Amino acid sequence: MKKLLVVLAVCSVVGTATTERSSCLKRVAFSSTNFENILTWETEADIPPGTVFDVQYKQYGEKAWLNKRECQSITQPFCNLTHETENFTEHYYARVRAVSRRCSSNWVCSERFEPRKETIIGAPEVEYIPHVRSIRFLIHPPYTPLRVDKE
Repeated sequence: MKKLLVVLAVCSVVGTATTERSSCLKRVAFSSTNFENILTWETEADIPPGTVFDVQYKQYGEKAWLNKRECQSITQPFCNLTHETENFTEHYYARVRAVSRRCSSNWVCSERFEPRKETIIGAPEVEYIPHVRSIRFLIHPPYTPLRVDKE
């Protein structure tokens, strides 16, 4: 519990410091559908051309932040962290910083994310096959990147 409070305090301080020092990067949050976990962030409307973003993540309780290799110096305001957050019972954090010639920010931290509780499960695919006296329904669950380990 003490570690949780320390992490939340650090993220709050970083978020507050970033808000005061940066005019180009705002809210960072996870968005999850069918356990596809995407980190998104908002930027100011007048973000300078050539601004790039760096993304890091970590599992709750870990001290070191890890770079998401595919999300370093990117221009789009999102990063797919599905593989890095695949243990759906764990909690995760992510953070983003913006860098350009005219605008830069400190790291802006997401709130704690738990895929199991926060993902939105999509609707199943329903197919029907009419027959003379009946209808056959085939129901397929939505695709998820979760793997089933076969032993």
